[in-house]
Amino acid sequence: MGEIIIRYLSMPCSIEACTATDSNDDYNIYINSNLSFQEQEKAKQHELSHIRQNHFYSNKSTAVCESEV
Repeated sequence: MGEIIIRYLSMPCSIEACTATDSNDDYNIYINSNLSFQEQEKAKQHELSHIRQNHFYSNKSTAVCESEV
């Protein structure tokens, strides 16, 4: 597994967080800075769960991956 980089950005309210891999196989987690601290932590744990479960290199659908976290 690559490095995990966490960034806090202002995003629309409908987006809590998202994760993308980059060319170095690092995971870039983007957390909505407009959320409360508790909501940010929950979103971060959710994204880390996707990384731990290797969802970024899986052929599973998004719906299946979301049901596993």
